[in-house]
Amino acid sequence: MVKRRIQVTGGSTYIVSLPKNWAKANGIEAGDEVDVIQEKDGIKIRFEEVKNKNKKTKIYVSERTKPNLIERRVIGAYIAGYRTIEIEVANRLPLRLRKLLWRIGKKLVGLELIEENINSIVFHDVLDISELSIIKALKREYRIASSMHRDVNRVLKNFDEELAMDIVQRDDDVDRLYLVIFKQLVSANTNYHIAEKMGVLQNELLYYLIVAKNIERIADRVVRIAENIVEEHCSAIESLCILSEESYEIHASAMNSFFSLDIEMADKTVEKAIEIRRKKREIYKEMENKTGTTGVVILDSIER
Repeated sequence: MVKRRIQVTGGSTYIVSLPKNWAKANGIEAGDEVDVIQEKDGIKIRFEEVKNKNKKTKIYVSERTKPNLIERRVIGAYIAGYRTIEIEVANRLPLRLRKLLWRIGKKLVGLELIEENINSIVFHDVLDISELSIIKALKREYRIASSMHRDVNRVLKNFDEELAMDIVQRDDDVDRLYLVIFKQLVSANTNYHIAEKMGVLQNELLYYLIVAKNIERIADRVVRIAENIVEEHCSAIESLCILSEESYEIHASAMNSFFSLDIEMADKTVEKAIEIRRKKREIYKEMENKTGTTGVVILDSIER
């Protein structure tokens, strides 16, 4: 509880200051409005953040700007919470850059193309992230990554090229969810009110980010396996299949322990992961001088 002394100005206006830490945590600035709600046993002060609804940014690029730099800038603006993102060039926006921007827009959940001119493109974020559950988004991200991992085990056994390509395509869904979660966590970290609406504590946000990033990395490693398995047969394929299935079970156990806050399960999962590393060394010796680089890439991806 924080006590404040009442002051009177102009003979009739009562003034009380707001706690500085609370104001900073909620992103309150001079000129902002708060709701003062009268209740039976006191008053409640509530701040509804509306600034982000009109938060805009403009990104200037040229024909010489590298595509990956443009993508990073747009994604950075999206994660930072800008609702309107305009990309502009000095002269005419070439078709090559337009196609790149269209492709970037499709990667970001809620980002809609609302205006297109001769030298600019404007996106608007229609997503209200405060209404999304971080836990549900994490579970959805993991379900997709988990299905990819399960299917890559089948690819390892059957060399199913069509299934391998389907796995690669599903990685886009994982990336989209990861960026949404990242965006949620950034907003919740800068505004206590948003974190409260999401049902999370601000001191827990880092843990959610670490989990989301590791799920995204699992999906990336699965893609690496899928892209390599169709290129070259590996002499130690049976051992790789067994190790991949064990890795899948470890990932499932890790996520279950996280969502259920089961420390004992988490400890057992860590021990199993250590055993996976030991088995990796044994398989590497088995493959030494008997297989090409593909087998090593697959083995490394499973272990990671």
